[in-house]
Amino acid sequence: GVWLKVLHVAPPRSAARPRPLPRRMAALRLGRSLWRTRPQAAVAGSGRPAPLDFVAAAQKVGALERLERKPWVMLGDVREGLEAALGLATDELLIALAHWLESAMGEPAAVGLAHSSGNIYLGPSLDFGSRRLGPEQTLVANLYSHGEMGLDAIAAYVPPAREEAELLREVATYKRMRWLDANVVCIRPDGGLHGEVQQREPGSMIRAAKPRLLKKYPLVSEALAPADIAAMSGLEVEHGSCFQHASYKYLELEGSGMDEWQVSLARNSATRSYCPPGAADDGGPVGCAVLTGANSLYAGFSIRTRSGLGSLSPLQSALVSLGANGADAADILKVVWTGTGTQATSELRQADEALLRTLAPQSVFTVVQPTSE
Repeated sequence: GVWLKVLHVAPPRSAARPRPLPRRMAALRLGRSLWRTRPQAAVAGSGRPAPLDFVAAAQKVGALERLERKPWVMLGDVREGLEAALGLATDELLIALAHWLESAMGEPAAVGLAHSSGNIYLGPSLDFGSRRLGPEQTLVANLYSHGEMGLDAIAAYVPPAREEAELLREVATYKRMRWLDANVVCIRPDGGLHGEVQQREPGSMIRAAKPRLLKKYPLVSEALAPADIAAMSGLEVEHGSCFQHASYKYLELEGSGMDEWQVSLARNSATRSYCPPGAADDGGPVGCAVLTGANSLYAGFSIRTRSGLGSLSPLQSALVSLGANGADAADILKVVWTGTGTQATSELRQADEALLRTLAPQSVFTVVQPTSE
């Protein structure tokens, strides 16, 4: 289930009006209109078919409004409906979605199947100017913010780069995570809608993807570039415990108003963050909470890696949560950031504050102690 819910309260009359979004953040802004994108024609010589019309399919199964509200999240019942409407198995749907998403965004993109729940998550590349998130980094942050327990499969045209591979290696399900190469599987190009869509009975069970559909695909660890495989071989620990670590649990917000809730969410996010033993940049728990002009709160956690490559900062993960909920970085009014006083934490905080100044220069950046004591 979704553990970190977005809070809505009446907006204060004095709330500052957000400035226009920088062009390099178009990917976040596109989240609002992603599910209004019409399929494009196949590019001559690319070897890729035209994307399927997922907007029409979503409309047929009655899921378009839900997808417009949360454009990077597709719950299991929607997945089942699209599979029936398009006549696709789960693995084929993942690949078709990866093709459509990359076409719509105009940037590398990845689509992932969550462990156990059967939910599908979208992971577009995000360009923050001096800092950029690869598709798999966005994908992991998206799953993490929605309380998933792991990642079973990734579909994309390009295998994860070294930084993304280091992050994926920290995921608890990495050892069995499958790589679905969108280049080698033919997607039906006609874009037609096929199977009849049946109305789901309230409380009926959502079926996870059949494991045998994924077993025919290579493991992610086998799909990496040879140099990356060599660099990551011979490690004492094959994978981490991210998504299943002890502190990854539901925490209640404390306080009686938005200011106190935001501080509480920042501290909870720091507690729920992930840091493997022996991480190169371990500075203790860090987290943040982002308040937007719509008076919505978004959690920002950190996910560190052993090598330091591919790690996610609190503000980066919060920005992914904004995109997954169709919000814009320019809507940010205030960020509450928390962490210990180590040098590593100080450097991470300074980097996040600099990133915020680039994306939402009118916003407030506040630092609080990790605990209320």
